[in-house]
Amino acid sequence: MNNIEKMKSENGHFEKDGKLYILTQQAYLDGTNDHPYYTAGAICTADEVDEDGWQPYYRIQYEILDSYRPEDMQEDCACNWYEPDEIEESGEYSIEEDRCC
Repeated sequence: MNNIEKMKSENGHFEKDGKLYILTQQAYLDGTNDHPYYTAGAICTADEVDEDGWQPYYRIQYEILDSYRPEDMQEDCACNWYEPDEIEESGEYSIEEDRCC
């Protein structure tokens, strides 16, 4: 299994505007007490990889659903994981080195 398939399997993925985004990490709880949300990093398979092995890196934000009750529900019910609320380019990522900057 290559790194892309491994990330896709372990961390998840989604499609937006006909492009496939693959999470480079599990989403984690972020934000403030007044506005909590989940954040993850991602790459887009449609993006070009430069000669040094770097490609655009994205910050993905998922708003927590109003219906989510953490005391009664699993975390996988917290957000609509296939429809992120925000996708923002935030640097570069190297699949070979498994790191962003």
